[in-house]
Amino acid sequence: MRYKKGKYSLAHERNIELSVRLVEEHFAGVKLKDLTRDMYQKFINEISKNHSTATVQKRHTYIKSCLRDAIEDGIITRDPTYKVIIKGEVETKSEELKYLNFDEVKKLVAEIKKDMKPRYISRYIILFAIATGARFSEIMGLTWDCVDFKNKTVTINKTWDFKDKNDFSDTKTFDSKRTITIDDETLGTVKNFV
Repeated sequence: MRYKKGKYSLAHERNIELSVRLVEEHFAGVKLKDLTRDMYQKFINEISKNHSTATVQKRHTYIKSCLRDAIEDGIITRDPTYKVIIKGEVETKSEELKYLNFDEVKKLVAEIKKDMKPRYISRYIILFAIATGARFSEIMGLTWDCVDFKNKTVTINKTWDFKDKNDFSDTKTFDSKRTITIDDETLGTVKNFV
């Protein structure tokens, strides 16, 4: 797995590292050629006790990719992940809990606007996110050259990586780079910081 380091996003590399750590913990001392489907299924069952199906599937995908590379390189001849059953036991958050509905957003906006002061920057960030749909890291990555007051647009072309680099970083995907038209009220909010 080391040869891939630096070729992918930091989030992708973090997922690889987490998967490698899981394997090292659960299969200490086990040689790749000795890993069986039964052993691998028991491993999946064990990590499923504390994780959602989506998380278990993500770990499985990274591990399976590594094992496929081992097959291609002739290190092993069989795929111990073949037909494994993935089922996490931790409930995934329902869609209702992940997002605010329209009425909840209206209440939130009204509450935020009650005490708007530039020193409460988080209020401005929340309002901007609601108005534009921009991610937190995208908002934190905005610089004044991204704002076009004349044409009432904001260009999202970078993010602020507060997890790893504490510096500007690329957007999540190439398609995340975009120019958004913003309304007069949001534009006025942004002008408070000029």
